[in-house]
Amino acid sequence: MAERVPPPSDGTGDDAVPLSPEVAAALSAMDSAVSFLAGLDLSVLEGREAAVVARRLAEVTSRAGVAKVRLLPVIDDDGVWALSGARSFPVWLSHDHRLSVGVARAQVRLGRTLRDHLPATAAAAVAGEVTVEQAQVIATLAPTSDQRRELLADPEHECNETLVVEQARQLSVDETRVFVPTGPPTPTPTPTTAGTWTRATANAWTSPASVTGTGSRGSSPRSTGRRSRPPSPQ
Repeated sequence: MAERVPPPSDGTGDDAVPLSPEVAAALSAMDSAVSFLAGLDLSVLEGREAAVVARRLAEVTSRAGVAKVRLLPVIDDDGVWALSGARSFPVWLSHDHRLSVGVARAQVRLGRTLRDHLPATAAAAVAGEVTVEQAQVIATLAPTSDQRRELLADPEHECNETLVVEQARQLSVDETRVFVPTGPPTPTPTPTTAGTWTRATANAWTSPASVTGTGSRGSSPRSTGRRSRPPSPQ
């Protein structure tokens, strides 16, 4: 039986929380804009105009989704949610945001991963340069071991997060899902230059120890859900 979480009785309801004038005004403007667009008369809307509105809504929804998940670690760490009686933060979130518990857990994981390991991905997603779905793919498939997290965070390494984000900006979600575990399918053997994916860096990114965390570090294996491809022979 699903856990019942009582409504807030601790002064945490929206009306009980003081907001800065800027935040209150932005939320009000957001509500007004969504209400206007949701109320458009579809019977008189031309297809091209509808496509523009739909595309802009998709962009805004994606950016808003990332903005939301970035807030979740702040709420979790504050701990006020526990006053509701929920046994875990994802359970509280599922009730407060009317989500399934599985989706709530995934959003909590994404928010923490973006904060702790993928700041450049978070910034690009909030700016609309990559989508929230691409951010989810990167968060799931990129920081899968200590070695990979070190590579992603190293500003001097060719396999760092900056390269992943630069590539994701040019790729679809499905292409990002292929790229992140393996890197480009044909790494070039030319001398390393900034922003170039070479055979050495491809090997570093796709080695079993990098992908699963096994090897000299002794970390427990963590599957990415995809099989890594070795670099194509030249």
